[in-house]
Amino acid sequence: MAKTITIEGKFTNSVNCHVQVDIFRSNPDSYNSSKTFIKDFKEVITDLEEDTIYTIDLTGFTFGDFNLSISGDFNAPTPINAKYSNTGFAPGY
Repeated sequence: MAKTITIEGKFTNSVNCHVQVDIFRSNPDSYNSSKTFIKDFKEVITDLEEDTIYTIDLTGFTFGDFNLSISGDFNAPTPINAKYSNTGFAPGY
């Protein structure tokens, strides 16, 4: 059965903002997804395989606030929440 995750990003008090979301796994049946957002977004990924490790990398910047939430079917405290203010950011999950 496929697993689902939801990645949400919200920018506030920011005119210039950008985030790139990369999702990948590095095994023989590689999976790669890369999307760029310049305003609020909600990305629902529904085709992730069970018992498979995926990496989520975000790279971006904001001159205001960026709030990140990741929720869904994964083995970590859910949801994952992070906030970045007036900075560049590059977390990985």
